[in-house]
Amino acid sequence: MRPDTLIELAKPPRIDGSRDVPHAGRVTYVRGAAGAADPRRALRAAAAVVALCLVALTVALAVDAVLGYRRAGRVAHDGVPVDATVAQCLGIASGTGITVAGYRCTGSFTLAGRSYTATVHGTSQRYESGQVLAARVDPRDPSNLSVARGDPSLVPFVAPAIGAVLVLGWAGVWAYRRARAGRAGRRAASSASS
Repeated sequence: MRPDTLIELAKPPRIDGSRDVPHAGRVTYVRGAAGAADPRRALRAAAAVVALCLVALTVALAVDAVLGYRRAGRVAHDGVPVDATVAQCLGIASGTGITVAGYRCTGSFTLAGRSYTATVHGTSQRYESGQVLAARVDPRDPSNLSVARGDPSLVPFVAPAIGAVLVLGWAGVWAYRRARAGRAGRRAASSASS
């Protein structure tokens, strides 16, 4: 059989018995079975999934940035000074996993006569075990221990801002293309009617 014949056989018959397909003869094979498919539609569906993932990631990063900013703000404004003794510092792997990007340390301290151990926020430096740090702790949440001074940083908002710009840009391109296609369709309909 010729390839043209295979394509013709793969097309579903129309009501009048002729074989025609609205996808201009595009045939996709899945495990040996042929079927009509529109690659542009599949690409649009994949783009929609990527856009939704980008939106979800942007929202998650924004929520995390807001919560971290509030947490750091509570320590900066309402925190009680304590002396925290470093228990251990663990390296945080970089994006490649080959080098250390920073350190996450835990420290123990006493607040209102009770002993606590918490992660030391506000730094990525490596400290020796037993080193005493001048820190601040939120008295309502003893797990909120920080060595940062001053107001909290806005750096965690950079990634969500970039994600928001990408999402808005993508939505703008989509809206522009959709409006352009609508205008072209209206022009074609008005020229066909005249």
